[in-house]
Amino acid sequence: MLHLAIGDPWQLVREASGHFDHISLSTDLLRQADASQREGLAAGLSALARHGSLLQPNPPCSALPDDWLPQLRSRGWVPADTAGLAPGSMRFAPRWRDATPPAAVAREATVIGAGLAGSAVAYSLAERGWQVTVLDRAATPAAGASGLPVGLVVPHSSADDTLISRVIRAGIRSTLQRAAALLQPGQDWAATGVLEHCVDGKSKLPRSWQANAAHPPDWISASRPWASTATPLQLQQACLPADAVAVWHECAAWIKPWRLVQAQLEHPTIHFVGNTAVHSLQRPAADAPWQLLDDTGQMIRQTDLLVLTAGFESRQLLQSLQQPLPLNPLRGQIAWGWQQTSHLGLPAVPVNGKGSLACHVPWQQSAQAGSIWITGSTFSRSDNTPDVREQEFPEIWQKLQMLHPAAADQLQADFAQGRVQGWAGVRATLPDRLPAVGALARSRHGQPADLLQGLQLSCGMGARGLSLSVLAGELLAAQLHDEPWPLEKRLARLLAASRWLDKPV
Repeated sequence: MLHLAIGDPWQLVREASGHFDHISLSTDLLRQADASQREGLAAGLSALARHGSLLQPNPPCSALPDDWLPQLRSRGWVPADTAGLAPGSMRFAPRWRDATPPAAVAREATVIGAGLAGSAVAYSLAERGWQVTVLDRAATPAAGASGLPVGLVVPHSSADDTLISRVIRAGIRSTLQRAAALLQPGQDWAATGVLEHCVDGKSKLPRSWQANAAHPPDWISASRPWASTATPLQLQQACLPADAVAVWHECAAWIKPWRLVQAQLEHPTIHFVGNTAVHSLQRPAADAPWQLLDDTGQMIRQTDLLVLTAGFESRQLLQSLQQPLPLNPLRGQIAWGWQQTSHLGLPAVPVNGKGSLACHVPWQQSAQAGSIWITGSTFSRSDNTPDVREQEFPEIWQKLQMLHPAAADQLQADFAQGRVQGWAGVRATLPDRLPAVGALARSRHGQPADLLQGLQLSCGMGARGLSLSVLAGELLAAQLHDEPWPLEKRLARLLAASRWLDKPV
């Protein structure tokens, strides 16, 4: 795996994660640094080093500044044996840190939950050499909220570019890369872009981006900005009025979530086991494996690494360990129907804003094949029943009328004459609208607390499972492997499951 972090070097040192065996440091950069920057660099490099890590000047014929060496020595760096190395090379050997490498562990894991979160974690572990067993109470994967027929992967816009918006952009990078690697374009997903209709007449583009429109701060490539004011042509493709206020999201797509789940679980070292309901968890001792029990108290299996990704059901499993987590159910219902030749006012690209609408999605059900449209969804908090309710279809149509009046007019007859089909699912949310990822216990000297060691979480994504599940799986796997994390440390800390330890539930 190749990890790239591109940007301001001083910020990268503060936000980078993982530990490295070899660090090559530009002496030109050091000469340009002031005293404060050098002090921060010394602290940052020490945080990225493990016992025995080598620090070498670059170019090799140069040397680290003499006035900077005391700062390095005070943080555990000592002169290295320079045989075969550049003069002035340093090695990280702090007296206060244990030099014993961690013991090797068997790379076998069990994941509870075969939805977006569970399949993403399983895939990220399998790609790193793990044998993963995925359990689910249903007979097939994606039987819960991840069974949504079609969903949108689209950035979260905010005028002040909130931290949540930045986390979701990082998640979308991961999801689009995974979709491109595993799914069939045009059938399972399509990188169409998404037009966000600002129905209140206020643009959701970050103010800093609008002030510097020629050079937005967060580009995927030189020619593809994350978001921009929608052009007249884009409004026309979306079948919206020319005076509509809208934002065009270039890096966005529609995806069939259940197909992403299936594709991830097809990894050769992942084994899915359905019709298996885990009722409670126990661990007889700190060095014992986790035991998964059914509703009669009989043990289903044992595992050293256990990952909970069972959505709202994760709350019950954690309660069996006296580890409460404030997960709450959020029910959502969508409406969908077959697209007819008379539906001329349906947009060529997905539209979101007040709800969402995607059209021209290829679909096959029984013997019927064609294209469908899909719109929604409702939001029923503290509702744990995934039944389709006819009385909610008028609410869905009214929301569509606000989002896209022309499409609502085109589909009014379908709603009125009962040609609309529905789907409902229950998602799990946390009060701060961000998932819980990683170990629930606090770390002690880089290791999880003994009581909950080997227990990991990836849950609480709410309606953002498509945007965040792949990122969460990669973050969890990177932390287990001491790799660089797939996003900045300050953003990753927002997702840490341990943030709920001292909060009332």
